[in-house]
This record gives sequence, C-alpha cells and structure tokens, in this order.
Amino acid sequence: MKRIFILIMALIILGSFNDRALGFKDKKFSTLKHDPFYLQKETYAYLWDDNNSHWNNNYRIIFSYNEDYQIKEIIRLNWIIAENKWLNYRKTENHYNNEGYYIGNSTYSWISPGYYWQNFVSTEITYNEENLAVENILRIWDNSVGVWKNAWKDSLLYNESNYPSFVLTKEWKNSENSWKNYSIKEVDYLLESLISMTITQIWDSNSSAWSNLYKEENEYNAELKLHLTTGYFWLTEFWSNLLQYENIFDENGNKVKQYKRDWDNNSSEWVYNQQRLYYYDTDNNLTEHLDMNWNPDKNNWTPSEMLLFYYDLIEETSIDELSADFIIYPNPAFNFVRIKNIEIGSKACIINISGVKIIVQEAFSEEVEINLSKLMPGIYFLRIENGEKSITKKIIKAH
Repeated sequence: MKRIFILIMALIILGSFNDRALGFKDKKFSTLKHDPFYLQKETYAYLWDDNNSHWNNNYRIIFSYNEDYQIKEIIRLNWIIAENKWLNYRKTENHYNNEGYYIGNSTYSWISPGYYWQNFVSTEITYNEENLAVENILRIWDNSVGVWKNAWKDSLLYNESNYPSFVLTKEWKNSENSWKNYSIKEVDYLLESLISMTITQIWDSNSSAWSNLYKEENEYNAELKLHLTTGYFWLTEFWSNLLQYENIFDENGNKVKQYKRDWDNNSSEWVYNQQRLYYYDTDNNLTEHLDMNWNPDKNNWTPSEMLLFYYDLIEETSIDELSADFIIYPNPAFNFVRIKNIEIGSKACIINISGVKIIVQEAFSEEVEINLSKLMPGIYFLRIENGEKSITKKIIKAH
C-alpha cells in the first residue's frame, strides 16, 4: 500500500452547507437571511462501452447532511450488472466536535450476503490550540479479532502564515508495535496560500536516510488560477519528467478542461494521455465531468468515464421580526469583512465548503473586522454563534 498524504479526508467531499437561520436571545436580526445555495445530493458515474457505443452504470454516491449543512454521511453503491440493480458498497460517516470542527470519519463496507455494514477504516484528526490540524491517524478494522489497528499517521507542521509546510507520514509496524518513518512532504508557497512546489521523500530503512521520490511544481495564470502542474520522478541523481496537468478556465473562473500529459523518453516530449471536460449550470454548479482517453490508433479522443452531479436548492429563509441594523460588508470581500451591530460575546466563524471552521473571532464590541487575506479566493460561510443559536451567510473572497 502506498499512501503519501492522508490528512485532508478519506473521501473527496463536494457540495456546500449552511446553518439554520435562527435569531439570537435578546437580539433581533432580520436583514440577515441565509442566501439560496446548493447542496450536492447525488453523483452518478458511467463507463463508456466502446463496443456498443453507449454508457453503462458504474457507481452512485448519495450525500446526506446534518442540521448545520455539514456532510454527515456518504454512501457509495455499485451497479451489479448480473442483478441489474444498485448494491451498497461503502459508507462514510463524518464526525464533528461541539465547535463544528471536522475530527475524522468512519468508513464501512457492505457485507453481502448478510446485508450489514462492517467496519472498514477510520480516521481521527487532532487539533492544536490554534485550531490547526496537527495529526491524523488512519486505522484499519481487523475483523478476525474485532479491533481497530493502527495503519498510518500524518504529523503536520505549519509556516508562519499557518499553512501546512511539512507532513511526516509514519506506518504502523505490528511486528515492532511502533510507528516507523514512511515519507515526508515539504510544501512551498507562492503568495502565502498558493502552493508553488511540493517534494516527497521516502524513508530508506537500509541507509536510515530520506531519499527523493516525487516533486510537483505549480504555475498560475494572471487570475491566480492553477494553470499547470508538472510532476517529476527522482532517478538517482536528477529529477525526470513524469506527468503534467494543464487546466483551462472560462470567463467565470470555472475550470472547463484539464489535459493530462505523460513524458515520452523516446521522443523527449510531452504526449497527451487524457482530458477531462467540465460542465456547469447557470449558477456555476458543476453538473458533469467527462473523461476521455487519447487513442493513438484512431488519432482521436475516446470517452471513458462520465460523472453527473445533482443538487438540492436550499431556498432563502427569512427570520421574523428582524432588525435592519445588522450589516455584513463588503461582500464580495478582498482582505477584510466587517460586521456591524453584532451582539457582544458572540463568535464570528469563517467556514470553508468542506465544513471546517478556519477562523473563529469573538466579538468584544458591536463591530467586528475579520482578516481574510490568508484565504484562497472562493465561497465561504460566515456563521455568527451565540450559545446554542446561530445564523449564517454566504460570503465570497474575491481575487
């Protein structure tokens, strides 16, 4: 098993979330509503049958959410051709602490016959006092003895801007009952939040030293969108070209095409291998991506896999008896967002689209200013909490 980096999440999670629009005790907020937004509901994947020239069902993913619109559960079902039906395959349950931070997940495998979910893998994330994830442990279920067993552990260090700059991955060795070095990943940044280069090294137990393995270099366009990623493999004394990903964006900043190229040592040039096309609706929600492989014999692109994405629209919900003095501005924001007439003692939280609180700031006066300069451009949610009540608004961090 090769696994270089396990911090972010066990499954890729798409979609947005929001909080219930509730008023606060002893304070009326009424101009603040939660804006209409979309939650990803389902994903369908299809494989292209070149012989019969049609798409076949492959798998399906269903998302469900908690009351704070954070992803609670993801279920994957595979299409069983012989039975002509969908069958459960994997289920992941995400876990959050009382403050809303993502702290890990539990993944289960569907057992058939028997028709029940059985433990498979779990992750546990630990945060420091600054609410930065500093450790992630992945465990695998040993059904023969009915216990969880350590598998991998990531330990993270951060730079002065609180972005991950170093990841140490260790592998659990049952024979020695201890963690052993496996890999390290060093991350360099451009303009704080944009990753310019990563270098991964693997542990050589024979020489008790780290050895280069893989390097990625990123290039950005004028709008600071990731335009080109080049991967290199270490060959004893030098870095050798391995692969490239080139991203194309439309006027809305949506990625509409990605090319994958492999390095051909014989011709000493980059050769197209795959492309992925992205399609969006009028609200800029991703609705489809289409994977195509280059066919050198036919000298054209051949479809391989298609994913369709479906969403639920969460309509705007207003609050009765709201006060017109509650103001959030500017929105979109560049480096700062300000909140006027907030109740003293409330907490203002900035949350990313994965449901993770990345900024928490207490209100010591009725006006709060939140620094967004370290955040990547995109959609975030501003949630104001007071005791058990909260209210949320979508905000945009502009370029």
